[in-house]
Amino acid sequence: MRHQGQLNSWRRQADQQVKSENWQAATVLYKKALAVDSSAGFARDGLAQASARQKLNAQFDHYLAKPDRIYSPEPLANARQLLSTASTAANSAPATELPTEPKLAGKIEALQQLVVQAGTPVPVVLYSDGHTEVAIYHVGRLGRFEQKIVSLRPGDYTVTGSRAGFRDVRRILKLRPGENVPPLLIRCEEPV
Repeated sequence: MRHQGQLNSWRRQADQQVKSENWQAATVLYKKALAVDSSAGFARDGLAQASARQKLNAQFDHYLAKPDRIYSPEPLANARQLLSTASTAANSAPATELPTEPKLAGKIEALQQLVVQAGTPVPVVLYSDGHTEVAIYHVGRLGRFEQKIVSLRPGDYTVTGSRAGFRDVRRILKLRPGENVPPLLIRCEEPV
C-alpha cells in the first residue's frame, strides 16, 4: 500500500514535468517508479516517451546553440532530416497521446528558419585584375576576371588567387544570412 502511494506521487510529479517539458526530471521520476515496481505501465510508457523527447530536444539544442554548424552541407542535411523526423512524429501521434509542447514547437520553428537561411544564396561581388586565376575551394575555378558576382550559400569559404611569377593570395570569406557582404578584392600583386 505504501508503495502504491509513492507510485501515485511519482506519477503526478512526472505528469507535471511532462507538461512543463522537463524531460530529464520526468525520466528520473519514471525510473524511480520502475525501481519500486518494474511492472508499472505508466512508468514504462512514460520513460519511453520522456527518453525519446529528451533525445529529440537535445538534437534541436545541438543546432540552435551553434547555428553556424548548419552552414556546412552535411550538418544542413542532418538538420533537414531532424525537422522531417520531428514533423512526422508530431503528425503521426494521436492528439491525446502527446501533450502540447510549446518549447519543442519553438525549437522546430527556430531551426526551420535557420535551415531556410542556410539554404538561401547570398550574392558576393569579387574584384580582380584580369590576370589572377581565382578559385573558391569546394565551389570551383572562376578563372580570370575584373569583376564577377557569385551566389553562395552562407558559410565560410577560402578564395584563392594565383598568377605565374607572383605570390599566391588567399582570403577567407565568411557569409552569414542577413549581413551585407563587402566586395572582395583578390589579386596577386607581390612578385616572386
